[in-house]
Amino acid sequence: IIITTKINIINAGTPSHNSAESVGKIFAEIHNYQPDYIILCNAWNDIKYFRDVDLNNTLLRRMIGLSQPTHQYQTGIDAMLENSQIYLRTKNLIKNLSQNYEIGLEGAFKKNVVMKNDYPPYGLNQYALNLRTFADICKTINATPILMTQPRLVASQNTDADKKRILNQYIGLTHTALCRAFEQTDSVANHIAKEKNIAIIDIQRQMTGQSSLFTDHIHLSQKGGNTLAKHIADTLNVLLKK
Repeated sequence: IIITTKINIINAGTPSHNSAESVGKIFAEIHNYQPDYIILCNAWNDIKYFRDVDLNNTLLRRMIGLSQPTHQYQTGIDAMLENSQIYLRTKNLIKNLSQNYEIGLEGAFKKNVVMKNDYPPYGLNQYALNLRTFADICKTINATPILMTQPRLVASQNTDADKKRILNQYIGLTHTALCRAFEQTDSVANHIAKEKNIAIIDIQRQMTGQSSLFTDHIHLSQKGGNTLAKHIADTLNVLLKK
């Protein structure tokens, strides 16, 4: 007997979002779709604030507010794109850029940034709180939470050629510190999965450090995308049968 199940998949991921912003999106929007399962995969964009966040420079204070109100345009490119957070924040960022910043693949980064080999504990603590909140809010809206570790090219065994593809300037950490940060986010995700008794797709074990699966530090090649999709499908197949 073959049983077919219709499954609707919504890609609710937003480029540049960290785990706090992803959780906020569930709270403010995604719950309206009454999802059965929600998969959360964040790490790189969280690690971006690890080196600098502290009691006087919290995650909230680091978020750049929008300087202009939305829905003020009737015609033109602004009217078409003002609902896009990416567009609005990019426009605002460019407006406020100084001569000390450059624009790259993932937005602005400081010129000649000095890489740090360590970071305070606040960033990792924030990440852990975000994942716990994710698990709790999913259960509140009757959705099954699934954590997923982030696959990445970043690994301790990276060749010099691989290291050149990793954009450390966005992180401000040395390669050693970046590897440690990723390992710690993996550990946090696995710990919280056990603590909250929820599923985790520890995909980084199968993909991390494999050059052919990535175009840069975290973005996937076609082969990488196919590999990731298969692992997610296999996990969901098991969960849906329960």
